[in-house]
Amino acid sequence: MPPPVEELSIKTFKDIKKQLLQQGLDYQKQHKNLKLLSCYRPTASLDPILWLSMTQKERSRCIRWSLGWLPGGKPKSCPLHPNQLLIKTHAIQCFNMHNRLQMPNIIEDPLSFLLNLLPTKLPRSSRTITPWILSWLTICSILSELDHLYNHIDTCTSCLLIRIVL
Repeated sequence: MPPPVEELSIKTFKDIKKQLLQQGLDYQKQHKNLKLLSCYRPTASLDPILWLSMTQKERSRCIRWSLGWLPGGKPKSCPLHPNQLLIKTHAIQCFNMHNRLQMPNIIEDPLSFLLNLLPTKLPRSSRTITPWILSWLTICSILSELDHLYNHIDTCTSCLLIRIVL
């Protein structure tokens, strides 16, 4: 039993709070039917997708991908491969994500892997930001292409406005 609140130092209080949050996260991870964004992060922290600077569409696409939701909610046949359903595993192959994100094939879902590596604190130096610029542009491009493919929207990729957010 922890000591009374009046006797707690700030450090002790923060340690207890962190431990309690981690226990809650571990509990949520054990229940496979829960679809919470926090369950996909290794530690109990606010997901960077929720606070990093990005457009509303980019944020929505990142959250939907992280939760395993594809545009439209229901799988339908891929316009590029009509005999395949446009599901997450097919999208990874169809959009050549491993090569585009420069990730080894051993990583099952390279896009989620990179989203989980987003910085959990506001980057302060360009050394932290610079490696993410190309990756972030590619992530946004892939998610936008997936959205457009699913919704049968013809888009000139050179006309897309892509913001550098980090």
